[in-house]
Amino acid sequence: MLDCTGEKAEKVSIPTIISHYKLQNMKAAKDKIKKFLSQFFGNYDLQDDEDIFALGFVNSMFAMQLVLFIEKEFEITIENEDLEFANFRSINSMVSLVERKTTVLAKE
Repeated sequence: MLDCTGEKAEKVSIPTIISHYKLQNMKAAKDKIKKFLSQFFGNYDLQDDEDIFALGFVNSMFAMQLVLFIEKEFEITIENEDLEFANFRSINSMVSLVERKTTVLAKE
């Protein structure tokens, strides 16, 4: 098979393409969440798996801002059953929540 330049094109499987797309989207989600959090955490270098509740950065007002940011930024709805500390404890857990919610939307 030739690509549009006449060169031999490499075959890439659909699962590989989906996996690559998913990784790019989750990296972008992680970057957006980190940027949002950095506005509130000052010069602290928050790691992807650090517990923001244990660090003392979160109060009830900030928690609400965080939920609203995620809903707006990723165009998802955070349901009552999603409002668990585990879903918002770290950057990684928030990215997982976004991934689950966007995967559900894509299947509907």
